[in-house]
Amino acid sequence: MAPTSDRDARIIELYQGDMPVKDIAAAFGLTSARISQIAAAAQVPLRRPQNRPKHVNVTKVITDNQAGLTVAEIATQHRVSESTIRRYLKQAGLRANPPARRRKYPVSAAA
Repeated sequence: MAPTSDRDARIIELYQGDMPVKDIAAAFGLTSARISQIAAAAQVPLRRPQNRPKHVNVTKVITDNQAGLTVAEIATQHRVSESTIRRYLKQAGLRANPPARRRKYPVSAAA
């Protein structure tokens, strides 16, 4: 199916050129969903969203884990979710460090 307007043709051209959908939507004052609808109507293969964080240094995650940091500490440091850290550790064949256990009663020095 051919694009219905010059605007739609330009949107399809940018979409096929790998411009991010959010950027196309902002440039034309449309929503991301509308950009996808226009691409689908033109029978352009739709892209899958790439939601994975790209800023995570997996080597640093592994090093932090081996240094004894918990998943929560590593996730906070890298600004990603704990499940993301667990996934990277699992892919590396490692197990997550368990969280530190809290004592019910404080340890006294007089014992």
